[in-house]
Amino acid sequence: MTDPCARCGSVDCGHATDPDATEVARADAEITELIRRLGAARLVVTEIERALNEVWARRNAAAARVRSRMPAAAPSPAPRFAQNVLFLLGGLLLAVAAVVFTAVAWAQFGVGGRAVVLAGFTGVALAVPPLVIRRGLTATAETFAAVGLLLTLLDGYAAWHVNLFGVADGSGWGYAAAVCAVTGAVAAGYEHFTGLVAPRYAALLVAQPVVPLLAAMAGPGRAGWAFAFAGVAALDVVVLAPGRPPLAGGPLRTAAVPLRTAALPLRLAAAVAGGVAVMVAAGHALVGLASEEPVWPAVALIAAALVVVAGAVAARQRIAQEIAAALLVVAFVIAAGRVTAMISPAAALTDVAAVVLVASLLVLAVAPRRVVPAARAGTAVGAWAGALPATGARAGVFSAAGVLGVTVFVMTVDQVMGARTDWAPPMAFALLVAATVVLVPVAWRRPVAVLGAYAVIVDVAILAMAQAGVSVLEAYTLMTASVALLAGMLVRRARPAAGSWTTYGLALVLALTPSLISILVGDGQHLRRLLLGLGALGIVLAGARFGLRAPVLLGGDVLALVALHELAPVWDLLPRWIPLAAAGLLLVMLAMTLERRRRDLDRLRATLHRFS
Repeated sequence: MTDPCARCGSVDCGHATDPDATEVARADAEITELIRRLGAARLVVTEIERALNEVWARRNAAAARVRSRMPAAAPSPAPRFAQNVLFLLGGLLLAVAAVVFTAVAWAQFGVGGRAVVLAGFTGVALAVPPLVIRRGLTATAETFAAVGLLLTLLDGYAAWHVNLFGVADGSGWGYAAAVCAVTGAVAAGYEHFTGLVAPRYAALLVAQPVVPLLAAMAGPGRAGWAFAFAGVAALDVVVLAPGRPPLAGGPLRTAAVPLRTAALPLRLAAAVAGGVAVMVAAGHALVGLASEEPVWPAVALIAAALVVVAGAVAARQRIAQEIAAALLVVAFVIAAGRVTAMISPAAALTDVAAVVLVASLLVLAVAPRRVVPAARAGTAVGAWAGALPATGARAGVFSAAGVLGVTVFVMTVDQVMGARTDWAPPMAFALLVAATVVLVPVAWRRPVAVLGAYAVIVDVAILAMAQAGVSVLEAYTLMTASVALLAGMLVRRARPAAGSWTTYGLALVLALTPSLISILVGDGQHLRRLLLGLGALGIVLAGARFGLRAPVLLGGDVLALVALHELAPVWDLLPRWIPLAAAGLLLVMLAMTLERRRRDLDRLRATLHRFS
């Protein structure tokens, strides 16, 4: 094939050939062929679809004839949801009836008759599940097992009510704890034999009040209650222990619910119960730290945090381990800080900052830098090695340091406002800077150290100015803003792509906002108004020159507010008819604009209608 000419399209004009023109001609030929093949393929597809529809029609007609010759099917059994609702309601009614009988309706029986009736009901309720499990009626067995375990608790109450064997002569708290413990043991053993699900949750539920009931016998303080509920949480952690199921199966396991099916919900229930117990323990410990001798409440708070760590390790959840590590560090800082504050109240702030530094050093020494390998995670050493993940432990230290840093700032402002000087805030701030530098990544240690050292110097300078009686607002705000500016510049140096809001936003807010508020709420201050306006104008010009959005917007806003503030006195000098006339004129012009736009839309609609 001879290539066509690029000018005239001829093949024998004598001009030089063009490869692009050749490609165009070749593509036109291929497109023509592909269009022909596509049309043929569409005809084939249409024919296949028609044949498929005919086959479906024959098939449906034949199936309908087959169904018409079949006998009517037996009604299907009730859905599982309805079955579960019936079992739930029936078990609830049986439980209510048992409670009413125990509390009210059995006064006409003697002591022996009462014991025989309750014991008989309990034995029957607990004897039914093993029989019905063999017939595959697992839901029925679950219902009767729950009722039987409830009757076991009621048996204990009945024995107390009639003072059987003199049980009512002792401590009521101790007897209640014994009844709950015995019921939990019966439920655990019953689950071991039958493999049912309900006894597992019953054992977990009735085990919760055992330790607090035993503690109530001694009348403990806040620390005692904290230890008691921490013990409850520790018992719940046992359910989360890895390497074995929560309770082993018995001879009827194959006929009941599979163990793996119910293990996860049970562990979830144990985690929820343990979490509630830990929160109660921590609440008692924190109240004890504030109102009692803080030593034992501090130990109880750390014990509660250790239980959380143990639960996270047992659950083998990395996120839970990170959170538990952070909570342990925070609990240590709170407990140790409160104890040191009690020892030396005059230097409480500095002592707490020193505790934060010690916590950072401990985290640096104990927390691993990498995730524990999976080969070691299954061993006890490997599990406890991952109990303090580096990220979570460092987050705890940073949280404590941040809260204490805010406290230092508030105390500094309070001293400046009160014209008194205490050098504890700079010392505490220096210790917090050291604690932060210890735990930040190596690449950030020098910038953080420089920023922290400058912040400490600024804090000392502010207190020195307050001691010297300096009352100019900008002397304090500009120095504070310089710290934020240095932080933004360090961030921009590490990340050149950081925006102007990150670099200059906070510094500009700290520098401009206090002065703006001062001139808005106060009269006079002519020099401050002038300097603030000039400063805002300079910030806007600098932002426009270097293409920075934050200086332009913040400086422009401040400049506009200052200008409006300057125009405020002029408002009182204007006649009252001028604002009304201006508002009316604005509304009329707006209405004219809307009318013109509506007329243009009508013309466009008419034109389109003519086209159609």
